[in-house]
Amino acid sequence: MMANLAKLKSEGKIKKIIVLLNTSNPLQVDFLKNNEYNVDACLWIGGVGVTGINAVAEILAGDINPSGSLVDTYCYDNYSSPAMKNFVPTTYAGYAEGIIPENASTYMIYQEGIYVGYKYYETRYEDFVMGTGNAGNYAYGNDVAFPFGYGLSYTDFEYSNMKMQYDVATTTYTFEVTVTNTGDVAGKEVVQIYVSSPYTQYDVENKVEKASVSLVGFEKTDILAPGASETLTILVDGDDVASYDAYGAGTYILDAGDYYFTAATDAHDAVNNVLAAKGYTPANTANRMDAAGKKDLVATWNNPALDTTTYAVSDNGTVIKNQLSGSDMNLNDGVQEKITYLTRNDWEGTMPTDTILKLTLTEYLKEALQDVQYDPADYSEMEMPTLGADNGLKLVDMIGLDYNDPKWDLLLDQLTFEEMVSFIGDAFHWTMPVESVQAPGTRDENGPQGLTVTLFGSH
Repeated sequence: MMANLAKLKSEGKIKKIIVLLNTSNPLQVDFLKNNEYNVDACLWIGGVGVTGINAVAEILAGDINPSGSLVDTYCYDNYSSPAMKNFVPTTYAGYAEGIIPENASTYMIYQEGIYVGYKYYETRYEDFVMGTGNAGNYAYGNDVAFPFGYGLSYTDFEYSNMKMQYDVATTTYTFEVTVTNTGDVAGKEVVQIYVSSPYTQYDVENKVEKASVSLVGFEKTDILAPGASETLTILVDGDDVASYDAYGAGTYILDAGDYYFTAATDAHDAVNNVLAAKGYTPANTANRMDAAGKKDLVATWNNPALDTTTYAVSDNGTVIKNQLSGSDMNLNDGVQEKITYLTRNDWEGTMPTDTILKLTLTEYLKEALQDVQYDPADYSEMEMPTLGADNGLKLVDMIGLDYNDPKWDLLLDQLTFEEMVSFIGDAFHWTMPVESVQAPGTRDENGPQGLTVTLFGSH
């Protein structure tokens, strides 16, 4: 199809080729790498269903200005991701039918750890630029077509006056960024805040992995006329800056060292800004750094000492500690084999391969996996709730009531068994109407019951 369109364009029968990607998952866009089909534009309209396409005609006609940002990294080769190397269900060595339930006969090892999506591509790029982590001769541009957070507009924006304040009492960071429309068309802009945490010797020794940058906040401007400016205020919770330490403290920690925060257009822009703040340029890295960053859009905050207590307790007072250590083969005494997880301390030496680690079905695993099988005799007696009560309530009567108001129980008592089954069982992209409480049916494309949540909005 694309070849035929390219032929029509070369013959002058059509003027433009615009590719629309209507997909909730990132599509491999290798056809754009050398632009062999002479594509003029590629637009992700996103989501499941038809909602994204409603704006396409207006965007192409120039009646509205797109301002969305990608929620995934789009690659020329999806198999460049370390997560793809051994992503396959594998049967335990020694498995025999009947010993354990069939649905527990396979396993999958996530050897890539945290290095999924931009947290792999951007982190390896940063280490390649800095000459650290045995990153090898990594060519970021051969893998990544469009970075996480990327988005184009019919106008241009400039960021300035980046400021940061830290509130010790609430462990909250407040950022201010001024956005100016420097083009000649009105439009909106998404400002993204990323943090670059220090990767320390403690992390190396305790296998705490850190991404080069992590998205911790974002905000969108109002519609800005050409020449107009707006100063955005973006709050970042300290919880989102902490890192999890599974092998050392067994909880969330805040490493000692400098934390770099940057306002950026996307994840790759963020990395280059941080690299610039660290003193790197394309010139002094023999062009390993592919673009000059903006160090004036970087704010630095220093944590003087390793903190293993501040984020070790949740907001409701619950102690945060390892709960499922046994699911990590390296912490499970009943598993013979050990796994080499990918680490930014040694990219080349720990990169997953196509070879699958074969786990042996030991007696310990047999016992553990047999527990997966559901036994109909193993259940607790439960009292059925009141059904079909005549309490005279409607869903509309609940507007404004507190979540714990006792009227909710009276309302739920009115439901019939059939309504509960339908309401719960038929909840894919919609909710069914509930006649007993006069609850209307709903359609939910981009909500809790949908498959896709658009992070930054479409337009």
